[in-house]
Amino acid sequence: MLEPATIPQILARQAALRPAATAFVDGDERISFGELEAAAERLAAALQAASVQPGQRVAVLSPDSLRV
Repeated sequence: MLEPATIPQILARQAALRPAATAFVDGDERISFGELEAAAERLAAALQAASVQPGQRVAVLSPDSLRV
């Protein structure tokens, strides 16, 4: 039986298999799975640098846009 995959696992797999494939479209802007994975890694590093521990809750305030 297959274990359910988490969103980070799905993203990492798509980034590894098809890094240039489009992950999201916002009007004329597009972001690839590789770019999305890199942005997620930067955010994870920033949270770790701020001493956020796994399992801790973090509030997110983000524009409704691909620009992060």
